[in-house]
Amino acid sequence: EKLLTSVISCLRSYIDIVTIEKNRRGLEKIVVAADDIFQMRSLPEFLREVVFQMQEILFHDTAPANASIRTVCASKNGDSFVVHAAAGDFPSSAEGLELSHALSAEAYECVILAEKQKMPVYEKGIYSVLLHPEGGEEYVLCVEKSTPFDEWEKDLLEIFCANLVTAFENLM
Repeated sequence: EKLLTSVISCLRSYIDIVTIEKNRRGLEKIVVAADDIFQMRSLPEFLREVVFQMQEILFHDTAPANASIRTVCASKNGDSFVVHAAAGDFPSSAEGLELSHALSAEAYECVILAEKQKMPVYEKGIYSVLLHPEGGEEYVLCVEKSTPFDEWEKDLLEIFCANLVTAFENLM
C-alpha cells in the first residue's frame, strides 16, 4: 500500500513538473514574440510578424502531429474586413481578400461576434479578437485550429493580445 501511494505521488509530481515546464516555454515564447513585435516600424511588417508569432506561440511539443493552425489579421474597411497578413493553409494571395472569403463560415461568424461584443471569442478551435488601438482603425485577429483550445493556450493568447494593443499604439 505504501508503494502504491509513493508511485501515485511521484506520478502527480511528474505531471506538475511537465505542466510547469510547458507554461515556462509558453511564456518564454510570448516574451520573445513581444520583443520582436515591439521592434517593428511599419504596419505591414508589424501585422505579418503578429501572425507569424501567433503561429509560433500555438505550435508546441504536445500538439498532435496532424494539428493545423490558420491565423489571419485584417482591418476594418467600411462594413467588412480586409486581410493584411495570413499564415497557415491559405492561398498565397490571401492578402487583400475580404475576410469573409478567406475564413470558414464559422470563423467569420466568430469575427463578427467579437466585433459586436468587443471581447475575445472562443468557439471550438476558433479564437477571434478585436484589436482597437487608441486613435487607430479596428483590426481583427482570428486563429482557426484543427483542435479546440485548451485553457493554457487561451491564457497565452490573452497575454499576447494584451501586449499587441500596446505595440499597436506605439506603432501609430
